[in-house]
Amino acid sequence: MATHTIEPDSRTLHGFFSPDLAPILTIESGDTVRFRTLDADWGLGPLTEFVPPGPPKRRRATTTVAGPMGHALCGPVAIRGATAWLAGPAGLHAPARLSARPSSHAGLRRSRSRAGSG
Repeated sequence: MATHTIEPDSRTLHGFFSPDLAPILTIESGDTVRFRTLDADWGLGPLTEFVPPGPPKRRRATTTVAGPMGHALCGPVAIRGATAWLAGPAGLHAPARLSARPSSHAGLRRSRSRAGSG
């Protein structure tokens, strides 16, 4: 079983889910894939401070994949011999066992209070 690492770059990043995207990597069942992902602002460096009204200006990643620019996503990854993704009433289901373990870097979560909303 092999271990693969996917770094966020213009070839591996996109900002939307689509079954039409070609796999950036094809793996064997049982392989491990490590993704390094970006924050919602597509920032390339660590977010060291946060001062309202938003994060500081910093270098952002780009992509060569045409489409909407939502959150920065890496992939997709194909599993050799696996059946296609299945769409059902609860959303998309992959025919593989997937697990995720975050790195030691915590993400940033922010909410805005709405004065006068009730």
